[in-house]
Amino acid sequence: MIMRRPRGMLVRGRAGAFRGWWAAGVVLLALSGLCRGANLLGDPGFDASSNPGGFPNSGWWNADWVGEGGTVLDGAHSHSPPYSAHVYTGVSGGDYLSRPYHDDVAAAMGKLYKGTAFVCTPAGFAWQPGAAAFVRISFRNSSHAEITHADSPAYTAASAVWQALEVTSEAAPAGTAYVRFILCLQKPQGASGQSIVNVDDCVLEEASSPPSMAVSPAFLSFGATNAAMVMRVVNTGGSVLDCTVAPGGQAWITGVAPTDAALAPGEAAYITVTVDRTGLAAAAEYEGSLTVSAAGGSPVDVPVRLTTPSPVPAQPSRVHLAGTQLVVERRLPSGELDLPRPWEVKGFAWSPASVATAGTAASRRAAFQEWHAYDLGMMRGIGVNTVYTFLDFGLAPADYTAVLDSLYQNGVMAIVTVDNDGHYDLDNLQAVVAAYRNHPAVLAWAIGNEWTINYYHDHFGDHGAPSVAKLRAAAEATETAAQRVKGLDTLHPVLSIMGEIEIVGRQPLRPASGWLSTQEIVNTVCPSVDAWGANLYRGDNFGNLFGDWASITSKPLLLSEFGVDSLHTTVYYPNPIDGCLDEPEQAAWNHSLWQDLRGELSARDSSKVCLGGTFFEWNDEWFKVLPAAQQDKGGFYTEWNPCAFPDAFANEEYFGAVRLEGGARLPKAAYYQVKDDFAAAAEDGVLVRFTEEGLAVEEGDGARTVTVTLSRAATVPVTVEYATAAGSATAGDDYTEAAGELELAAGTLTASFAVAVADDGAREGPETVRLLLRNPDGAGLGMPNQATLTILDNDNHPPEVEITGLRQAGAGRATVVHVDFRWRDVDADALTVTLQASADNGATWAVPVATLAGDTAVTGAAAWQEGTVSWSAGADWPEHYSEQMKVKLIADDEP
Repeated sequence: MIMRRPRGMLVRGRAGAFRGWWAAGVVLLALSGLCRGANLLGDPGFDASSNPGGFPNSGWWNADWVGEGGTVLDGAHSHSPPYSAHVYTGVSGGDYLSRPYHDDVAAAMGKLYKGTAFVCTPAGFAWQPGAAAFVRISFRNSSHAEITHADSPAYTAASAVWQALEVTSEAAPAGTAYVRFILCLQKPQGASGQSIVNVDDCVLEEASSPPSMAVSPAFLSFGATNAAMVMRVVNTGGSVLDCTVAPGGQAWITGVAPTDAALAPGEAAYITVTVDRTGLAAAAEYEGSLTVSAAGGSPVDVPVRLTTPSPVPAQPSRVHLAGTQLVVERRLPSGELDLPRPWEVKGFAWSPASVATAGTAASRRAAFQEWHAYDLGMMRGIGVNTVYTFLDFGLAPADYTAVLDSLYQNGVMAIVTVDNDGHYDLDNLQAVVAAYRNHPAVLAWAIGNEWTINYYHDHFGDHGAPSVAKLRAAAEATETAAQRVKGLDTLHPVLSIMGEIEIVGRQPLRPASGWLSTQEIVNTVCPSVDAWGANLYRGDNFGNLFGDWASITSKPLLLSEFGVDSLHTTVYYPNPIDGCLDEPEQAAWNHSLWQDLRGELSARDSSKVCLGGTFFEWNDEWFKVLPAAQQDKGGFYTEWNPCAFPDAFANEEYFGAVRLEGGARLPKAAYYQVKDDFAAAAEDGVLVRFTEEGLAVEEGDGARTVTVTLSRAATVPVTVEYATAAGSATAGDDYTEAAGELELAAGTLTASFAVAVADDGAREGPETVRLLLRNPDGAGLGMPNQATLTILDNDNHPPEVEITGLRQAGAGRATVVHVDFRWRDVDADALTVTLQASADNGATWAVPVATLAGDTAVTGAAAWQEGTVSWSAGADWPEHYSEQMKVKLIADDEP
């Protein structure tokens, strides 16, 4: 992943919320209460200092703030006299942070600590909405770099009454040498104005405790193809933990090893759980459990979920774009096609890796073989339906078939990059598409990865020196590749993956003049690309992205990479860069991004432009920085937008929703957050759609009933929004706009709404109204989710007639004029066709026309009809046969 961005880009971001210690997805078991110790702080109440108005000078406290923030000794306000610390942010939006901290105190793995402080905002002092103050206990290694931390609940509303903030940590992790007490005050980045708190009577004390344990994952999801998973039990207490693990009686849970362990404080045991599907029904779901017990405490039950595989059909699924919707007809195990439905992409960028996986293409392809069953089982457990891969799975059938079959059996479809990790390899493209195109797990093909930034990894020139010529060459090559794919496969759409988009009038382009804009690439240079992916990192929301995209193209957009890493950088300079794990922060930002994205999904509303998104990424990748067997805490400053990440740093090896540990995947907080977010959009295969795609109503009927139906009865109530939208008819004149929500009770199949039409008396022909369904709940959106209502005019419509040719035959009195013409009449009335002639260039039509033959009596039709009338001009006007005349035809539908 390359995340350089054009300089000068204007983006929008906001600071993350403040949270207490994150426990989602980790089962915590505490076996008894805490015992408090002596205060470890040297100047807990700032009373050993002696310089009011200056930074406390006792020698125990240290300054840390941004810009005009700071801390001074205050003798006017205190919880216990004589002094307190007056902590403040700066006024400007960038001066958002102040966090004085006490000298580090020696600590050790396995110990617990409690931190307390009293805070208030004295009357008359400033406080900004969204600001927060909290106490942080930070565990540090021997180099004083943070390993992890625990935060108190936040003080978020200004009060002149002193309030206590309190936090108790979990056991200090391995590598702990010091503990640091920090007073944190922060306002939202970009917010103007100060925020102020006074702090007094701080306490840091060691808390001894009996053993306690944390179990991860909180549930085991084996999916359809995995036979073994690893569970971690860690002692988070302060003394030895004796624990046992036992299955819940299900015969298909065939192994647990080890079954017991004695764990020192901070120590972990890795338990391998195996299953056997022999004798179980195909394509079925099973639930079981494991019980983890510890002496003196309550047992912890860990749910176990198992799926059995289904047959894999030999035919492909069918996928196409309908407007901005990605419509999928998934191939069923029987070989039949499922009902078409708009596909909501919910997934991850998937590049499986082990701790020592090298960064080579061969090593990364081999990792698909090693991890596909394990990874896809875990993905199934949180509702993932799509993966986006940077690489194919190999060209040997034994390699790619196993991965594709596993995808299908776990209900996941793949967007496969075909040009060898975006290196513009057309031979590889051809081979991959030809090999994979008939597999039902294929959703779409992808070309390139951030090629608008890297020029296909320098295939078209050094990306370090951007130029229009290089970009245009890469764009034209993208079009060639898209055409090549379409020549091989017509059942799956082609996507191409860009870096940051550059829209004229929205942000500065690179260079300032002559640059190839995104709209020119998408609409002109690469017309064969069906949809576009973009790898975007803009903060915890997407700003105006979706409106900007809709303003330049009718093609849909996929968020192919987005999200943040789980390492919060705390040491920027000097090298080495260092920081601490902050899984809650990663989970909160990813949640905010998904909520922003979900409101723009075309699968839920056909007027939207977003196909969905694949978080970057599924698992941590240790190979980004060598050596591969070591997870690197380095990263780079996001100079294009400091608000793109919570710490303004992108840490490449920490983006995963799962981490690599103990020979397994262990979920981070982001994994459980994704489960909740994807579940909010889940439904049990029921689709809601219009019963008819084309409807009609006569003006005089007053209204038309429109019926909505479910693909099958649901077990829960289903709601769906409906609305009329502009067609050729005019709202208010021809029909009354309608919008609302339909509810289909559990067990019912249909519901309806009415569209009222006006009998306006105007002769105007058929007119149309568009009908839309969107934002279903309890069901997915099916096809059709758009329909057309045609309003039929009940007023008589005038016929139309046009002369298409004149031919003259004979001479003198025998002169005959043949008039070729065409006509139509939507009412299909009987028509009388007459001809008039003028000798004065149309001023008057007085020339007698009496002898007329041919198609003078016809029947109208909606489509054009052709005919001829013949006028004996020489006979009707014998005295003037040498003169020039004009003629015209009249068609009359009146009896």
